[in-house]
Amino acid sequence: MELKKFLEENPVIQKMELANLMYPDTKSARTKLSNKLNEKIVGSGTQRILPKDIEDAKRALKIVRDRIDKFIEEA
Repeated sequence: MELKKFLEENPVIQKMELANLMYPDTKSARTKLSNKLNEKIVGSGTQRILPKDIEDAKRALKIVRDRIDKFIEEA
C-alpha cells in the first residue's frame, strides 16, 4: 500500500505529527511530507516519496504502535 493511500484511509493519523516523527531533525517536516505526498515541484524537481521516506514512515508508525500497545496493556 502506498503511504499516501494509507494516510487517506487512516485520518486518525495526523500527517503533521507523523512528519515530525519521520523527520525529527527537520524544522519544516510537515511541509516536506506534504510536498512529497502531493508531488509538488520544489527547486529543480518534483518531490516524491522515496524508499528512505517509506522506511522513515515505518519507523515512525512503529513508535506510535508501541505507544498504543503500551496504553492498551496498562489501561
